[in-house]
Amino acid sequence: MPPVTAIACGLLLALPLVGLTYLATSRGAAATLFRRGLRTLAMFLLVIGLAAMSVLAVRQALQEIGPSWRAALGQGMPGTFTADDTYHIGRGRERVWRGTFVSDDLSVTRSGVQLSGVPAEMALGVKVQVLDSGAHRVVYVPGPGGVLGRAVVLLILVVFWSGAGLTVGMRARRWLSHRRRQRHLIEHRMVGGGEHAVRVALAPKKRLSRAARRRVASR
Repeated sequence: MPPVTAIACGLLLALPLVGLTYLATSRGAAATLFRRGLRTLAMFLLVIGLAAMSVLAVRQALQEIGPSWRAALGQGMPGTFTADDTYHIGRGRERVWRGTFVSDDLSVTRSGVQLSGVPAEMALGVKVQVLDSGAHRVVYVPGPGGVLGRAVVLLILVVFWSGAGLTVGMRARRWLSHRRRQRHLIEHRMVGGGEHAVRVALAPKKRLSRAARRRVASR
């Protein structure tokens, strides 16, 4: 790329950034409006992101709660799981174990499946007795551990979104109540001067038209 073209492209990219930085740090009506819009956009994107993540988590939990329940009841195809790979989730100590499932009758072999209900002695190459109860990419150690984990995820999401909905509802109710009080607010003004001054009750200025304000001022 020629130097002149590179400089022109750099200026085209830098000018909007400079303008946005100026609006974000300066004072004035335009800057205030920009910051409010930026905060609103950030909150909107945050809510959309949380909603999308929650939908994915709920979908996965609902898809696996049936197979995990069947595994808790001891239903499914018995077999062995051999761990081939493992990695941490986030900063915690929880590990995800992936490996190969082979049924006891050697009729089914599935690679790249995840183990649910990991035993404490789990390690790479160790074989664990599991059940394939119909989940897409998960096999389960017999017991209630898998279904309890999915139930906890669903409960956390229900509590979170119930609290969020309650908070939004309370804020909306407070805002509507404030608007209602503003609508019925009465402003008192002294019209005239001296001994002829009269105390007049007026609606809020923003509720009066220009003609109404002129009539009041001419009294």
